[in-house]
Amino acid sequence: MAYTLNDVLNAFLTGVQDVLGNIAQAIADNAGIIGSFIVLGMLTYAIARYGGRIVRAVTGWVGALI
Repeated sequence: MAYTLNDVLNAFLTGVQDVLGNIAQAIADNAGIIGSFIVLGMLTYAIARYGGRIVRAVTGWVGALI
């Protein structure tokens, strides 16, 4: 059987659609985990960036009470 350009392109596009569909399904299945990872990353960044100031402020406040 001789394949035409139309057959090859249709097979290629079908393969691309399958791959993109599988990627989208994997993202949808793991959306909760991905969201948790993003939130945890943002909290880690905030603590790394502002944690020193917060610790110094709390330490100063506790020291003033004693």
